[in-house]
Amino acid sequence: MIAEVPIFNENRQIIFQNDGCPAHWRLIVMEYLNNVFPNSWIGRDGPIPWPPRSPDLTPLDFYVWGRAKELVYATEVQNVEDLRERIEAAFQKIQQEMLLSTTTVEIRRRCRACIANGGRQFE
Repeated sequence: MIAEVPIFNENRQIIFQNDGCPAHWRLIVMEYLNNVFPNSWIGRDGPIPWPPRSPDLTPLDFYVWGRAKELVYATEVQNVEDLRERIEAAFQKIQQEMLLSTTTVEIRRRCRACIANGGRQFE
């Protein structure tokens, strides 16, 4: 069963962003979003158009992959086992950084930039 989500909080309207995953593009999902978030959801064929997996606001795109590459390739990789160990260590470090709210500041900055740009894509 899908839990009902409140449409409004105390001070502002909530706008739901759908990620565009094929399973999330089914008619039943779009009907649910239209009922729970009338005219207030972003996504493929939604009332507010937005490219799926927008790099503007997706933490995996703006933070995780770049940080992982930075950590893994800090020095030359020696072999496949070295690469595997570096990847595991990088994601353990990223997990700790995210627990420390490293990305919170960045996502807030990007949200403000998105608002300032009228909701259009920005870099």
